[in-house]
Amino acid sequence: MTPKSNLTNQMSNQAFQDEKEQVLQIVTHLQDQVENLDDLCSESLDLEDIEEEEPNEPYLISSTES
Repeated sequence: MTPKSNLTNQMSNQAFQDEKEQVLQIVTHLQDQVENLDDLCSESLDLEDIEEEEPNEPYLISSTES
């Protein structure tokens, strides 16, 4: 292998490693975002359950009184 092609290979390998590192950072960031969204969805579902239960109870009580 000539020194020029060896240098080209080293540069290509370094570029590949840099790109691989960037992709890993993006994937890690996206995984964090998905976890955050999952947490938010769980919290919002809990809130929806609470909001749905509370208004129904007084309505049922008032309907049984009349």
